[in-house]
Amino acid sequence: MYKKTIGGVVLACIATLSIALMLFGTRLFPSAHAAPLATQPSSLFALEHAVGVPATSHQTKPTALYAYDCKTEGAKAGNLLLNISEDVVNDAANGQTNYWAQSTWHRTIRMWNVGASSYCAIVTYSKGTFAAFAGQQSPGYVSGKTGGILTGDEVGTFAGSAKLYIHGDLDVSSPKLWPLVGAVNSGTPVDYMCNEAHACPGYVLWINQYFALDELSYTQPQFGFHYIGFDKPSAPDPGTPDGTWDNAYNGNFGDILDIDA
Repeated sequence: MYKKTIGGVVLACIATLSIALMLFGTRLFPSAHAAPLATQPSSLFALEHAVGVPATSHQTKPTALYAYDCKTEGAKAGNLLLNISEDVVNDAANGQTNYWAQSTWHRTIRMWNVGASSYCAIVTYSKGTFAAFAGQQSPGYVSGKTGGILTGDEVGTFAGSAKLYIHGDLDVSSPKLWPLVGAVNSGTPVDYMCNEAHACPGYVLWINQYFALDELSYTQPQFGFHYIGFDKPSAPDPGTPDGTWDNAYNGNFGDILDIDA
């Protein structure tokens, strides 16, 4: 065991193996920086593969920038606890009803200690690319209203970010692979090995690498991603636009679909 003082808070970091996760608790921040919490997802996998709500007539399209921060929660340079980057390959992109594409991306994770056992995290995704699964429903599909069946010619790019609150005891289980500062897995991409059947045997949740799992709770995150689609180089009409799709916690707009197929 080793102890490290950051921002006046003594954090005990103990190397340990991951154990079965039990989630409980709904309100994390009783301080003036408190924020209302949504219902927790059914699993932590769902937290990182969330789907936005469908568009309705009273909603406003969310901004494509999706720039979140933790300033109102008390984040500042002196209490920045975690500052890492990670590359992931063969992730699965969620649509309204199904996994619709395989994706790769780069992300940075910054997390601040904003209270007793309380943390605010910003996850920023960049350099994202995707390739659609042929025969799957398009990401913006709504039965009888919008969308269609993907041809598999749809590829493209995406970027986005997410913000969430975490309450628990810091426990760095594998500091060589998941450091407090630096590149995850020494910069080697993590392969999630996802497929269109909703299986991702290589998935690793970053939260599990930094917190004791017996008293961990978290919020449903704010998140937003902007996708831009076009036909792949080997398609009959390479480079033809296939639309844009916004997937956010407060709105789901547009679609990715090879409509001229």
